[in-house]
Amino acid sequence: MITIKDVAKYAGVSEKTAMRALSGQTIGKRSDAKERADKVLAAAAKLGYRQSALAKSLRQQKTNKIGLIINNITNRYYASLAEIVLKECERLGYKLLIELTFGDDKKTSDSIESLIENRVDGIFYASNYRDEMKLKLREIHNLGIPMIGLYANKYIPAVSRSYDVALSQAIEYLKAQNINTITLAYWFSNTLNDEILTKLFQQSCEENKIKAKISPLHKLTDIDKLQNDEAIICDAPYCLKHYFDTNTMGKKQQVIGIYDEWNYIEHPQPLAGAIMIPAEKQAQDAVQQLIAEIDQKDFTPTQKQAIFYSEDHIKDIIVTDLAVLYI
Repeated sequence: MITIKDVAKYAGVSEKTAMRALSGQTIGKRSDAKERADKVLAAAAKLGYRQSALAKSLRQQKTNKIGLIINNITNRYYASLAEIVLKECERLGYKLLIELTFGDDKKTSDSIESLIENRVDGIFYASNYRDEMKLKLREIHNLGIPMIGLYANKYIPAVSRSYDVALSQAIEYLKAQNINTITLAYWFSNTLNDEILTKLFQQSCEENKIKAKISPLHKLTDIDKLQNDEAIICDAPYCLKHYFDTNTMGKKQQVIGIYDEWNYIEHPQPLAGAIMIPAEKQAQDAVQQLIAEIDQKDFTPTQKQAIFYSEDHIKDIIVTDLAVLYI
């Protein structure tokens, strides 16, 4: 295999000069610095020299690799997230390493350690934020390894989404339908995002003089207990699909689902409305913010505002199913 030593010898320069030239550094004290660099590049081309990515990363103290930690890739949401993150990383010149945790705390810790061993420049974290992970996430953050989350949490920086306007509009819409009590059903993740969503919901219900009911969901069938509730706003697409598939009452209730571009394909019929979250743009901004931190550059993402579509306008929702995009 041709080495940098061979290139230097063929070009008649020192290994240090050859290394500098192959790294794109042509500035030197000597007046013939550029000429010598051109000789090195010509020698490398003549000999068929290929620069080692590992050696280059060791010299630059950078690997241009980012790690993505997600629960799984069988879920439509996580599969779509991985694809969008991969595309954005490649667009910005980074390779992506993916670790699956399956929601297990030990596997999550092992995944973080594996990415560190692979010398990733930063970590995109979209797994669990349970208290059991608190120390590990803070430890990595305190080590100075750039890390970004997708949901508001108490441990690491995140590019979050905002429900306030859309949620308020949804509640006002239900009030206009003479609804007196609204239930917020959401998938319990024990994150700051849960707290933000429930607090916004309660505040908006109070402002509209509507009784608020909170129902965290821990498993698919937990939503079945809401059959007698007057109206539901649900932030758990798979639970809501199950609910409409197995309960006739759901078709008579006023039900509003919270979706993003990737899981809206799962929405049941009929819905009283939908709150759409721009998850794709959120993921792209998260990648850009992570890389900006790695490169020590400024990047300020805008908060992603969800949009409410009432029943009359739900037909205006246009999304692309990534699962069939390339068929």
